[in-house]
Amino acid sequence: MKTLSAAIALFLLHTALNGSAAQPAEKPEKAKTIYLFRYSMEFNPRLYPQKTPKDALASIVKALSDERMEYLMAHLADPAYVDPKVDLYKRDYAGGDDAGKALLAFQRLVRETTKHYFEDAELIKELRRFSRDAAWEETEDKAVGNIKELPGRQVILRRLEGRWFLKNRQAPEPPPEK
Repeated sequence: MKTLSAAIALFLLHTALNGSAAQPAEKPEKAKTIYLFRYSMEFNPRLYPQKTPKDALASIVKALSDERMEYLMAHLADPAYVDPKVDLYKRDYAGGDDAGKALLAFQRLVRETTKHYFEDAELIKELRRFSRDAAWEETEDKAVGNIKELPGRQVILRRLEGRWFLKNRQAPEPPPEK
């Protein structure tokens, strides 16, 4: 009992000397739109950088080569495409909570996307080529990669909160950020 009392006394003395108890708690930062942990996948900027369009496309190719479709869809694909698809697919699951439905819906989207990419090996070859050879036209929030020898083919990326994401041309345009 004496040891516990001594420990409490030391803590109180330390708190009084440092003024810790009087310090107001720091306010948490405002939550970002693009989370560092999405659909059970942790963001890994060292392994899959997205600071430039070229970096992002190389990361997309790497994720495809590594067969990390979950990562690609959670952190490299445009959230303006992924999130509405997940919301749509959640409707197909009756039981469970919203987070569980979202994860099941996300897994369905990953399976569909995997099938799309791996049924047509030419898509991945083309992305590799764009990653190496594309000339980029970049604006504040959009980058378009073109290769002279592939007229009519391009890769479009969207910038959101300092990161570049693969844009799906079939997805509706997201509303402008304020």
